[in-house]
Amino acid sequence: MTERHPNSPLPPAAHEQAERLVTQVLSKQPLRPAPSTLESRVLREIERRAALPWWRNSFMHWPLAAQFAFLLASVGAVKLALNAAVWAVTDPRSVTVVDAVAAPLSWVGRTAHFFATLAEMGAVVMGAVPPHWIYVGLFVATTLYVALFVLGATAYRTLYLNK
Repeated sequence: MTERHPNSPLPPAAHEQAERLVTQVLSKQPLRPAPSTLESRVLREIERRAALPWWRNSFMHWPLAAQFAFLLASVGAVKLALNAAVWAVTDPRSVTVVDAVAAPLSWVGRTAHFFATLAEMGAVVMGAVPPHWIYVGLFVATTLYVALFVLGATAYRTLYLNK
């Protein structure tokens, strides 16, 4: 039931009775048929959209690699535009062209250095861990994954298939 409007002249019982009456009258109304051309128009539109190339569909229907590349290019374009605006505002004699080009790309070198350091650290840690610990860890992880799968399947069968 809907809430009674504060300025309604009807008492709550009469309001509920009127609501039931309106619901009853509306439920007895015949359903309006859809236009005869609706089905063919909908199917034609679905076929037309399915025939479009991926770049003409919405962004969420693009391949994941294309979405990532587009986002990366967008971030790069924004960074380039901001750098161009800063470069246009500053005195051109104070910044050399090499500095203006190298500064936005310095993150590439830092990122590569970070991943190289991370890989080197991983190699040192893997060399320090005894091999049987790795095998035991993989066995425990696999056992837990299988147990999770079995519990999920059992819960599904119990809750949904036994109704």
